[in-house]
Amino acid sequence: GQCNKTFFHDIMVLNPGQYLIYDLNAKKISEKKYYYDVNNFISKDVYQELDGLSLAESLNRLDINIHQSIQHRLVSDAPVGISLSGGLDSSLIALIASKLKENVSFYHVSVYGNEGNKLFYETDYAENVASKLHKKLNIVSQTKENYLKNLVDVIYYNDLPIIHPNSVSNYLLSSLARSQGVKVLLCGEGAD
Repeated sequence: GQCNKTFFHDIMVLNPGQYLIYDLNAKKISEKKYYYDVNNFISKDVYQELDGLSLAESLNRLDINIHQSIQHRLVSDAPVGISLSGGLDSSLIALIASKLKENVSFYHVSVYGNEGNKLFYETDYAENVASKLHKKLNIVSQTKENYLKNLVDVIYYNDLPIIHPNSVSNYLLSSLARSQGVKVLLCGEGAD
């Protein structure tokens, strides 16, 4: 199970897909349930149908589903951007989104390690994708200085200490996008 502890006395976190009911009279939690269970969305009939497809049919179905998923997420009355790391997932989303919607902006966080270590440096890949798609790549650099400068704000906005090292990077990228009027960002994070 997941840990539900926080840094605050008697304050716990609900697990994803979970809700609770608090009894005001008894002043206690009367019920804690999961409202979402992925097993409720798995159909044996669909699974058997997919299992019977050829590789070509499976790839075609995957292509259709990815396009429909991205098309659905591009529906917005606000400008849309793509968080483009240069990796496979965000590059695929950028390619498809730029075909489906003309005015999609690309955003990237450039990260150097200590002493210019390029271990996490993906900017060349992101620039290559943006160039191939004839798009401008809006880049914000994450440095030690701006990481530390924004750390307190990120903790505040997350309502708890940082849960992932790239939280500051996401904050910097989102701030850049928002400063340019972009309110919706698609990303491939978590896809792999």
